[in-house]
Amino acid sequence: MKSVCSKGLTLLLAAVLVLALGGCKKQAEAPSADATWGELCRHFQPEWFDSLPNEVQEEYDQILLKEAPHKDTENNEARLVAVTEVKKITDGQEKQKEHPVLALNSCRLYDTQNTESVGSVDLALMLLMQENKMDFSSSVAVVSDEQPCKLTMVVALSDAATGKYLAAQAGSFSVLNDIDGIVDSFEKLESGHDYTVQAIVVEQSENYDLADQALYLTKTVTTK
Repeated sequence: MKSVCSKGLTLLLAAVLVLALGGCKKQAEAPSADATWGELCRHFQPEWFDSLPNEVQEEYDQILLKEAPHKDTENNEARLVAVTEVKKITDGQEKQKEHPVLALNSCRLYDTQNTESVGSVDLALMLLMQENKMDFSSSVAVVSDEQPCKLTMVVALSDAATGKYLAAQAGSFSVLNDIDGIVDSFEKLESGHDYTVQAIVVEQSENYDLADQALYLTKTVTTK
């Protein structure tokens, strides 16, 4: 009996030691700007990325974080808008009221069975800076008379000075004549510091192709 107990205790201690050593492993460093979107997703959103079809994962693996995806030259360029309103207050002085930074991009949607455009896809990124965090909304809209379009989206945050990636959020959506996306916050940021936000949308529908390799937006902003 003593031998059995001793053996059981030894196995238990061994298991605890394995878990303890496993917990002491150094976490893999976040990808650099030389990495791909696929590497970024595997680091910050591994379960979501593993759930994607292989061809979509391969698409993310082909796009570098530091380069904008290939864009249809006939398509509209990204439209970047930063709004600051001057508003009068009761004492007659003028005070600036900060509004969200808004970035927009769009491309045509094609049916895989022919070369005619069957609609459009629009990507919008809205950023609202606060003292130690950044609220963001990344939304995608699909306008078409066809079937719903399946899309994937990733929003990444990096330090503008060092290029180090700090966080990423991801989601998958099926959209038709509607809007969907990610609304969240990047927290525990430095006050008065520059950060770069990138948003990318890759199509995963069998029936559709985007005119561009992917819809993409990037904007560098400063926290309060």
